[in-house]
Amino acid sequence: MLDQDRIDQIVKDAAAATLGSGVVQSVRSSPMVDFEGAEALRIQITLTEGSTNEVRSTALKALSEIHDRLQREGEERFPIIEYDEARRGAS
Repeated sequence: MLDQDRIDQIVKDAAAATLGSGVVQSVRSSPMVDFEGAEALRIQITLTEGSTNEVRSTALKALSEIHDRLQREGEERFPIIEYDEARRGAS
């Protein structure tokens, strides 16, 4: 298993490559257990305000790219991705 910093960097690079570097505001990952009890990764990608509609068509490609890059680096847990959009004035 990869450490959290490495996972976050891989996810950020893959998300920026597929969704666009200007729409990925931040990435956060954490370990979790999936509905079958297997170890998984919760990936939270925060998009810039107003970009959600922009990335709908590429979200599946992003999931595939993130999964593939993590596996190439030796991460066996499946990434479960959540998207959120930054809101003006939110910290």
